[in-house]
Amino acid sequence: MKRNIFKIIGFVLLSFSVIAICYFTKRTEFLSLIQLSIIGWIGSLLFIQNYKAKDTFLWIFLGIILKLILLFSTPQLSDDYYRFFWDGTLVANSENPYLNTPLEISENNELSNFQKGLFDGMNSKEYFAVYLPFNQIIFGIISFFGTENLLHQLIGIRLLFLLSETLLFIFIWRQKKLNRWWFLFFFNPFIMVESYGNLHFELLMVCLFAIGYFYLKNFSLKGFFLGLGAAVKPYILLFLPFVFIKQFKQIKILSTTIGFFIGFGFWWLLFLYPQAYQNMLQSILLFIKTFEFNASIFYLVRWLGFEIVGYDVIKTVGPIMSFIVMGVLTTLVFASLKKPKQALNFGLYGYTFYLLMATTVHPWYIIPLLFIAAITKHIYPFVWAMLIWFSYKAYQTEVVSESALMLCLEYLPVFSIAAIEIYFRNKSNPIFLQNLLLNLYTSQKQSVK
Repeated sequence: MKRNIFKIIGFVLLSFSVIAICYFTKRTEFLSLIQLSIIGWIGSLLFIQNYKAKDTFLWIFLGIILKLILLFSTPQLSDDYYRFFWDGTLVANSENPYLNTPLEISENNELSNFQKGLFDGMNSKEYFAVYLPFNQIIFGIISFFGTENLLHQLIGIRLLFLLSETLLFIFIWRQKKLNRWWFLFFFNPFIMVESYGNLHFELLMVCLFAIGYFYLKNFSLKGFFLGLGAAVKPYILLFLPFVFIKQFKQIKILSTTIGFFIGFGFWWLLFLYPQAYQNMLQSILLFIKTFEFNASIFYLVRWLGFEIVGYDVIKTVGPIMSFIVMGVLTTLVFASLKKPKQALNFGLYGYTFYLLMATTVHPWYIIPLLFIAAITKHIYPFVWAMLIWFSYKAYQTEVVSESALMLCLEYLPVFSIAAIEIYFRNKSNPIFLQNLLLNLYTSQKQSVK
């Protein structure tokens, strides 16, 4: 009875938090956002702590209901969706979104009322499209059936997310690998807000890639889903070598590789204009060179440069940092070859290091970490998901202004817990944090029967 009460309280708190953020909280309302995120995490952990295998289908039903409630919200914390539907409208009208910037199109064409609304809301109007061809096909299909209705298009993308997440859930359940770690992924307030609330496609990327990871019956199809995941957001490719090493004895490499290239490469043929890809690459490089947000080691190196030599050393040190990232990733791949059972752990550490060295770490960039952490049962990515809300402090003012205090509050605990966890994982007792986060490690062998 007591356990049921905690489950109910947990689900109510989680639902209240996610609905309040997605429907009613502006990104300038930092204090409200932090308060609601704390409520959401308390609810999520209470709910998950009281999980029983017999409740699985009830939990699936509750999760679907909660995410269906979010279908009708307008993204509050991000304006990226305006560009999704702008590009989608072009694709639906058989136009190539990579050939002209929104600014150029607005100056040379008469826009519909729907396009005017999208143009006024979007950022980076002077940039060419940066989203990959597979995304553009999704945007185009959603826009075609959405018939210039913003709410219809928002619902269409969220239904796509829900379908992919449900398919992944089914795959994990059928393989009897469903445990509290996966419920911490599926009932994660951070993921719900950034995916169903703010429409970031990392969830779709992760679900497609994960379906490929778990599917072992048809290797061409397995590779195809891995490729689809990478076709959504290519940085999931950082995990690909580790997946191949982990499953080397279970898969046929040639069939899987062919399937991967079809899943990843086919969509590029639909926009086969050299100028289009040149424009996309130009905008991506401009984003990389221009944007800085929520970085950690990058900011520290830049600060040390000013303190020691009196100027910004990033132009000099930046390439060196890139080589360091490549060197660490290569080292981890070779380490995986020696210890293939630990390959996903090394992949997790590699992607973590990549983010810590990056110039821009938007909150939704860590969603792939949570997927790998659900498999490898690591705590620190979930701690990061709790703390990364501090990055929204930068949006309190009209001009984005980051706070050193907020960066410290986010990164110092993450660095500390990650270092401790990774260190002790190499010791004789890899579950040293057994009681730290609501006994999650005790669920390692608890799967759905």
